[in-house]
Amino acid sequence: MKSSEQGTNYDVYASSSCSEIPLDYLKGFIAGFLYEASIDMGQAYEKDIMIDRVEYIISKHYHHLPLSLIASAFKRGSLGQYGAGRLTPRTVFGWLSEMNQYYMNVHEKKDEDDSRHHKFDGLEKYPLGKAICKKIDWLYSGAITSNQWDKIPLKDVAEMIGRGEMPTLSKFGIYVDELITD
Repeated sequence: MKSSEQGTNYDVYASSSCSEIPLDYLKGFIAGFLYEASIDMGQAYEKDIMIDRVEYIISKHYHHLPLSLIASAFKRGSLGQYGAGRLTPRTVFGWLSEMNQYYMNVHEKKDEDDSRHHKFDGLEKYPLGKAICKKIDWLYSGAITSNQWDKIPLKDVAEMIGRGEMPTLSKFGIYVDELITD
């Protein structure tokens, strides 16, 4: 595979997991990564054996990783970020293991963040949820102060929304000139 063609294909597959990449392309990418690593490390390698062995390692253990993280593991590893070593399948396995750990940590954190946000999904479907959001909007926009927050009964705002009315600050006795002095 020509380097310009490989670059174009890399752009297409960079965010794809390795299991989604056609085998010929994956081997071409691995060959390119190994070549770059050999330059960074100043070492030669058995091209055919090494490419096949690394392809096996990726297909067997790290097929879920996006191609961009595989490339990053090779670059970081060959530059010594994951420790010293020779350019062997064992060393590459270590690099990929380090990147896999990073990937798992990022996904674990993302899953925690997603679960926290899902708790309040649909809050605005109900009058009480809309009322909470309305009061928060008023507070953060500066329309009311924290002292005025308690002057606005949440139940009343929710009931107004439930009846299809539009709650306004004036309905709760809060006017623009009062904001300046309060």
